[in-house]
Amino acid sequence: MSYSVRRAHDPELRRQARTLLQHALDTDDGLFADAPDARFAEAVAALGGLPQTVLVAVAHGTAGADATASAPSPFVIGAAVVGSDLDVGRAIATGIDDRTAAAFLQQWAVVSHLAVAASHRGQGVGRALVDATEAIAAVAPTRAGMHAFALDAEHPSAPFFAACGWRVEDADRVTLPMLPPGASRPLPVPLSRPEGARPGRFVTHSLSARRR
Repeated sequence: MSYSVRRAHDPELRRQARTLLQHALDTDDGLFADAPDARFAEAVAALGGLPQTVLVAVAHGTAGADATASAPSPFVIGAAVVGSDLDVGRAIATGIDDRTAAAFLQQWAVVSHLAVAASHRGQGVGRALVDATEAIAAVAPTRAGMHAFALDAEHPSAPFFAACGWRVEDADRVTLPMLPPGASRPLPVPLSRPEGARPGRFVTHSLSARRR
């Protein structure tokens, strides 16, 4: 089975990606918009941030074990969402100032969701999606690293991220170093597991090695 990873601009690809992620995460949350919001993306990019990007792994030729007579073509077998962590950015803007918040958006990106269809796991699809998120995040020379929260689901994802070269952090909190405008020393930005969130572990990844 061959596949490729691409950005999901097409509504049908985004619909399939949402369905796959909702099933994997056991949620009915919308996760992302039906179509990219160009104006909002421009506003995020103007701050130096990474606009939310939906990536899909698309099977070629056959849908594999999930194939049916009515299976869509192309067939999404994995999906990931990467972008700037706007919630943290807003918190920094409220607690410190807008310039420091913009610096955080410029220096860190978050993989907010990632999943592979059960029938296509173990074939390198997840690793290809992670690699694609890293490639997108690394385009900006100011971006220092990435973070995610790896859920302890039926198949815990922290070991998967570790196998992709990410660092597994504490289960409840992590501190991201961020260099504020005009500062010579990093500012520690603490992240905590939201109250009521399912168990998991923070994972982080430095982009410096990718640029060498």
